[in-house]
Amino acid sequence: MLKSNPNSFEFKTAIHDNRKQIVLNEWIDDYKYIPSQIKALENIKLANYTILNKSLKELEQLTFTENHILHSDFDFNIPGRNFMATIYIFDKKGVLKRKFTKTGGQNELDSMKFGSVITHDISYLKDKLHYYKVKKVELDKNNFWTYATLLPYSASSLFTGNMSPLTPIANIFYTIHYIIIYCIGIGVFLHFLIRNLELIIRNRKS
Repeated sequence: MLKSNPNSFEFKTAIHDNRKQIVLNEWIDDYKYIPSQIKALENIKLANYTILNKSLKELEQLTFTENHILHSDFDFNIPGRNFMATIYIFDKKGVLKRKFTKTGGQNELDSMKFGSVITHDISYLKDKLHYYKVKKVELDKNNFWTYATLLPYSASSLFTGNMSPLTPIANIFYTIHYIIIYCIGIGVFLHFLIRNLELIIRNRKS
């Protein structure tokens, strides 16, 4: 209900703001490095445009470009796993700047183009960036609750007033929610009460 209509419930301001800040911090931590990673990959692609069509197999020999040294390494002896190729990108001083790993069949990795590796990673990061932008829009609409984070507040809200239903449908489901909770609680209580009574009766008989 909160996902479809964030205004169907009202929370205490401190609870609402605290939860929103937690989600915002998680979102920012994941998001803030993506633009710089995309830019770094695009710069590598641009700086090595002359070898974008080279296969990973060709890069097994050290390849020198204007700004980088490239090398690929293959591991075809991984039991129970796909083959793996690792592409290393060093600067002119030999300092490792970037490392890519790709898995697949031996023929697939041998023929895979260096440019396609870079393009794939850029595309992946752009998709991830788009995901977080969508997530930010949802956050701005106060759509940040999940069932797991909501449950502690809903379980105690009848006694604390930290969460209140505002719409008619929300009130109906809110009531059903507590009927279920009370039924479970009463059921557990009666279960142990009956067990204890049975033990008391057995002890008296013995």
